[in-house]
Amino acid sequence: MTDRNELNAIIQLLEDPDQEVYDVVANKLVEYGTSLVPSLLQVQYASTSDLMQDRIDTIIHQIQLKDAIEQFKQWQASNNPSIIEGLMIVSSIVYVQLEKETTMQMFEQVRKSCWLELNHYLTALEKITTLNSVLFNHHHFQGVLDMTKEEQLFNIEFVLQFKKGNMLSMGALYMALAQELDLPVKLIQVEDHYLLAYVDSQVSFMDLEQKPVESIQFFINPLLGDIYSMEEIDAFLKTQEVNIDKDNYPFHTNESLLLHYTENMFQFYTYKKAYDLADLLKAFLNAVKHL
Repeated sequence: MTDRNELNAIIQLLEDPDQEVYDVVANKLVEYGTSLVPSLLQVQYASTSDLMQDRIDTIIHQIQLKDAIEQFKQWQASNNPSIIEGLMIVSSIVYVQLEKETTMQMFEQVRKSCWLELNHYLTALEKITTLNSVLFNHHHFQGVLDMTKEEQLFNIEFVLQFKKGNMLSMGALYMALAQELDLPVKLIQVEDHYLLAYVDSQVSFMDLEQKPVESIQFFINPLLGDIYSMEEIDAFLKTQEVNIDKDNYPFHTNESLLLHYTENMFQFYTYKKAYDLADLLKAFLNAVKHL
């Protein structure tokens, strides 16, 4: 038997009703890794067996999960882990046909169009106003307030292709673009609200070894691009009866953002009773939190 014939024979065993046989076959197929996914998808599309289709779906997700954990390890270990790379890793756990190359190309198109409009002579406010104009007027990105509506709004490929995202995916995309454009923008979560903050870092020339002091210049709404002053946000939080230390807003790091993003996806699929997908995301979180 050739390797291809042997592989096809193994795949056909997925229809065996014996659970023990299936477990052995599934473990064997998962070992092949992501290179096997296209072949599995072809068999799945051609099959009329519900059992075969369901089992292939499960195996593909297990392959993607294993690959995502390994990729996240490499992402964490890199010198400058990018948010967009992390978002693609997390999205691929659930959205198994995510095209990473296409997603990166779309991201680069948006980044380049923003970069062409920016220059060093602009003030911080002018830079963000320009970025917002490119995102929301030129590219026509739209934000969806309800985080429980559409599952695809967590899929970064979908967000970039259809220019539509929820509070978290739009906030993550905005922060990813800002980092690539050397703009000090960070995502903040205040209870159920997400805000972007333009953060100025100041170094004391009296003590160069001292950690830079970060101060928020203004806030940005990730859904619309509206810009708010510190006073406006303070007033809003008071109306919502939210107590927070104004001098210590909880900024997301790249890693904490990705873990938070995955946690929200887990909560979404749990809410939708899609427990098989929720279990995958939980397994990913359990694996990477202990790295």
